[in-house]
Amino acid sequence: MLANVNLEKDLAVIAKNGRIVIVGSRGSVDFNPRETMARNAAIFGMLVKNMTPEPYRAHMFRLKATLESGLKILISEKLPIEQASLAHQRVLGDKQPGKIVLLPQ
Repeated sequence: MLANVNLEKDLAVIAKNGRIVIVGSRGSVDFNPRETMARNAAIFGMLVKNMTPEPYRAHMFRLKATLESGLKILISEKLPIEQASLAHQRVLGDKQPGKIVLLPQ
């Protein structure tokens, strides 16, 4: 998440022959490609909407199992759906310590 903030940090700790999958970024990334070369690392970009149905189901199954195992998600704020534009502004502001949940009417 947040490749524009974390990619350089990720490259500093990735194992040899490791893989980084970028699933979110809020800006451009500037990094030294030698970090990938030194570790023979691979960087991939992923967008959920590009997944075919079978891999999507497999990922959702694993996500469900992870959540059921006790993973806690930090929710910083719950807003009514009518305030979706405010939630969007706050997310883009990069100051949220957790997720914003939009509540249905």
